[in-house]
Amino acid sequence: MNKQPSNGPSRPGEESMSERRMQADRLYLFDLVRVLRPHVAGLRRWSVMNKIRSYREAAGFLIHHRMEDTVERLYRNHCADAEIFKKRGAAPDTALFFSPQGKPGGIWAVHSDRADAWLKREGFEL
Repeated sequence: MNKQPSNGPSRPGEESMSERRMQADRLYLFDLVRVLRPHVAGLRRWSVMNKIRSYREAAGFLIHHRMEDTVERLYRNHCADAEIFKKRGAAPDTALFFSPQGKPGGIWAVHSDRADAWLKREGFEL
């Protein structure tokens, strides 16, 4: 009897690790957009992390000990000024985020028009 590997959950309601990570990443991206959207000039990384932590605590989410690592990874993956974004060969006009100082260090900012389109596409509202 040849058993094929399952591509999906083995039981109803069970998600794979990659599906859970993708959903968590999507929510962290939403948090990044929500925090940065009102601040045209951007915010310091420290302020972004504090605001995300506050939103998540108020919503009753557990704060994962690697939250800041995850948020930074997502920011860099979607930041036009980050090396990882450039190495992927992604078109600069697809980046959600940028650094007003030209390097993804201290100040983080969001491209409002792209963020609005992303929010709409993902079914989120601010």
